[in-house]
Amino acid sequence: YWPCHGNAMQLLTLRTLLTLLSTIIGTLLLTACSGSSGGGGAPAPDLATLEVPSDTEVTRTDVDALLGTAPTITSCKPVGLTITPDTEQLVLLDAMLGVYVLQEDRTFAQAISNQQLHEQVSAFEFTDIAAVGSNQFAITATGDGFLLDLNARTLRQHFCYVPGGLINPTQFTQHTDSVAFDTTTGRILAQPITYMLASGAIVGSQVGTFPITGGEGTDWHTIPETEFLAGAITCDGNGTLWLVRGNDLYTYDLDTDTLTLEQSLARFSVTNVVGMVFVGDDLMLLDGDTRDIVCVPAALL
Repeated sequence: YWPCHGNAMQLLTLRTLLTLLSTIIGTLLLTACSGSSGGGGAPAPDLATLEVPSDTEVTRTDVDALLGTAPTITSCKPVGLTITPDTEQLVLLDAMLGVYVLQEDRTFAQAISNQQLHEQVSAFEFTDIAAVGSNQFAITATGDGFLLDLNARTLRQHFCYVPGGLINPTQFTQHTDSVAFDTTTGRILAQPITYMLASGAIVGSQVGTFPITGGEGTDWHTIPETEFLAGAITCDGNGTLWLVRGNDLYTYDLDTDTLTLEQSLARFSVTNVVGMVFVGDDLMLLDGDTRDIVCVPAALL
C-alpha cells in the first residue's frame, strides 16, 4: 500500500516511506533511467524536501530511479498516476515501458509491458491511467479509451470519448492526456480536445463522463477556453473535479460548467504535471519534466 493516509494506526508515514525509498535506492545503486554509463552504476538521487515552510510535509521522489527495467533515461516517459481502491497501491503508467505497481519493498515492479499492451489493441501512445476497480484500470490514447484487467492480463476497447452527435468523426478526432474515476458517482471522466484532422486546428475542449460499463459519453461539458487541455485530472472523493495544466491547478464545476484557477503549484517546484491522484489527505503529483512524484498535503491547496 501507499501509506499516505493520516491514520494513527499506520506504522509508516509518507516521510518515513520516502526515507526508506532513498535508502533502498542508494543500496541497490539502480542504473536504470539514470543516464549513467559507468560499469558499477551510480546511486539514485536522494529524496529531498522542497523549499516550503518547515511545518509542511511536502516530499518528492525520483521516478526514474525506481524503474529498474529501463536501459536508458530516454526510454522512460511517465504519463499517469493512480491508486488501487482495494490495496491502496500506487500505480504508474509509462508510455514507453508499461504499467508499474509499487511493491511492499517500496520499489516499482512492472505489471504489464507496453509491448504486451500494444499486442492487444491498435492504439497510439497511451496517455493516462485511472483505477476503476480491483486490478482494473481505464487507460486512454488518442481517440479511444480502454479497460486494462491485470488479473486476466487483457486490454480491450471500453469507452469512446468522441462527443456524440456533436462532430463528424471523419473530419475530426480527439485527444486527451487525462482520465479519472469518480468513486462517488461510479463514472469515468476524461478531458479531451477536438481538432481537425486536415489542419490540426483545435476546435473545442470538453469534459466528458462515461458509465463504468463503458460505451459513449453520457454527459458532455464544454470548457469556455477552446484549447484547454489538462495534463491530469482527478476526483477528491467529495464530488470535486481537479484539473492541472502545466503547474496551474484548477477545479471544474460540472453543474455550472465553471473552470476556476485555484493556484499555481510552482511554489512546490512543480513544472509540468502529467499525473495526479488524491491519496488520503495528500495530493500526489507526477511531474513530467523533473520526473518526480511530489506529495503535497491537501491542507496546502
